[in-house]
Amino acid sequence: MIGLTIVLVAFGIFIQLLSALSGLLCWARPKDCNENFSPILVPLFGPLLLTLAILINHWPLWLVPIAWLSDLGTLVLLWYFPAIIRQEWKTSRFTCVLRLKGSVENAQAVLTFHTSGNYLLEKRWVRPKGEEGIVGTGEEGTYTRTENGFRLNFGRQVDRSVVREGVAFLIERKLVRTTEGYLVEEETDLPERWAYHTLRNWILNN
Repeated sequence: MIGLTIVLVAFGIFIQLLSALSGLLCWARPKDCNENFSPILVPLFGPLLLTLAILINHWPLWLVPIAWLSDLGTLVLLWYFPAIIRQEWKTSRFTCVLRLKGSVENAQAVLTFHTSGNYLLEKRWVRPKGEEGIVGTGEEGTYTRTENGFRLNFGRQVDRSVVREGVAFLIERKLVRTTEGYLVEEETDLPERWAYHTLRNWILNN
C-alpha cells in the first residue's frame, strides 16, 4: 500500500508541476520573442491519481478539492470546456438540416448545413498504397440561403455558391434519368492554397 501511495502521489504531483512550470515559463517569456511557446497541460490525470491516493489511504476528504483546484491543466480545460461544447454543437449531427455528398475521381466530399448558420465541408482523397499526397482536409464557415441554394462564406471572401438544379445522367449519350442535385459554382481566380478546398463544378446530392 505504501509503495502504491508513493507512486500515485509522485506521478500526480509531477504532472501538476509540469503543467504549472510550463505555464509559468510561457507567461514569463519576453513579449518581443518571435518564437511560439505552448504550455504542457495534462488535465484530469494528476488530480485523479492524487484523489485515488487520498481515498485508498483514508486521508481527509478536504484534500480532494485541493488536488483538483491546484491543477492548471484541469482548470484550463474547465475554463474552455463550454466554448468547446458550443463550437462542436454548431456542426454536430443534431443541428444538421442538409447533408450533401459527391465525388470526382479519387476525391470525395461531404457538405453539411446546420441550424447554427454554419456549414462543414470534409474532403477526402482515396490514394493507392504508396502514393504520396494529402488525404483529407476540413473547412468550417457560415452560409446564407439564396433563392436557389446557398452561398458559402469562409475566411477570405471567395465567391462560392451551391445551386440547386436538375442533374442529367447520361450513358453512351442517352439520357438515363434526371434527379435533383446541387452544382457548386466558384470564381475562377482563387488563391493557390484553395486547390484542396475547391469544389468547382462538383455535383452534390443528398
